[in-house]
Amino acid sequence: MEQKYQSYSLNDFLEDIEFRQWVKKPTAENEHFFENLQLQFPEKKEIIAQARLLIMAYQVAESAQTTTEQAWSKLKRGQMSVTASKPIFLMSLRQKYSIAASLTILMLISLAAWYNFSAFKPITYQTNYGQMQTIALPDGSKVTLNGNSRLEINKEWTENGAREVNLVGEAFFEVAKKPVTKQKFVVNTSDLAVVVLGTSFNVSDRDIKTRVMLKEGAVTLKLKNKATENKEVVMKVGELVEFSKMDKKLTKQIVNTENFASWKDKKLIFENTDMQEIALLIQETYGLEVRFEDEKMSKRKISGTIPSENLTILLTSLETIFEVKITQKDQLLIFESKN
Repeated sequence: MEQKYQSYSLNDFLEDIEFRQWVKKPTAENEHFFENLQLQFPEKKEIIAQARLLIMAYQVAESAQTTTEQAWSKLKRGQMSVTASKPIFLMSLRQKYSIAASLTILMLISLAAWYNFSAFKPITYQTNYGQMQTIALPDGSKVTLNGNSRLEINKEWTENGAREVNLVGEAFFEVAKKPVTKQKFVVNTSDLAVVVLGTSFNVSDRDIKTRVMLKEGAVTLKLKNKATENKEVVMKVGELVEFSKMDKKLTKQIVNTENFASWKDKKLIFENTDMQEIALLIQETYGLEVRFEDEKMSKRKISGTIPSENLTILLTSLETIFEVKITQKDQLLIFESKN
């Protein structure tokens, strides 16, 4: 439905039933719709503001006309007395100034209402444990948000400024290029900022470490930590950069990019991965604590691909493929050896 508004002129908005209903009788639903519409088509904000003010002004004029007609009707019925020496239609200079002042106040109120309406409101996307969400951003970029993650847009995007988002958790980004304006796209995490023009990459900002995997294009990482202040890292395709929150160290390595972005396709690919790392993944994504019956099991390294459509399928697959017994007690998972 939003697409039809992309080619709308001022007159189109004035004649649109849904638009008029929103201006005259705003609800939570139509407020949300037209806020998102202006984020998706920022070039329409000025026209929308003009159309909105015109409809509001017409409402005031319509109300005034109704009041005048009611008064005239009463006058004709003899319900309103007039003095012959002072005709009703002749206004004093003071009355004219009074009306002009009232109209000025009305205009200021309308402008204030338009300002409050057009002021940018932050947008937040939040997923629960085990939930995924695909988000279409106003610039045409696409974001897949992993479980237990949050994406925020706190600043209005302009043609001359960077397109900034804040991420807590994990997300895969497919950023739309802006060849004309050369706008940068910035993903802010607790430890670093990922700066790109147009590319696809995975960002994970969890409790222990922050990871950035570059699938295609090029990105620059700007570290926020004091120990690495002003340090920039340029990544190449196929690289994984990890920043440890414990020892504040940065590492870079070549990886199979599919392994680190497979979660968005509802599968997990492990390549010589120890069970402790898998346990951490389950804890971060599904909110469950993992305990190993034998500490040696946590060091065991495994390889393979398992479906992760939901927690039940994930645990069943782990039990079958890797020959372990998993018992769930409320929010606790106990891993035991089958032998």
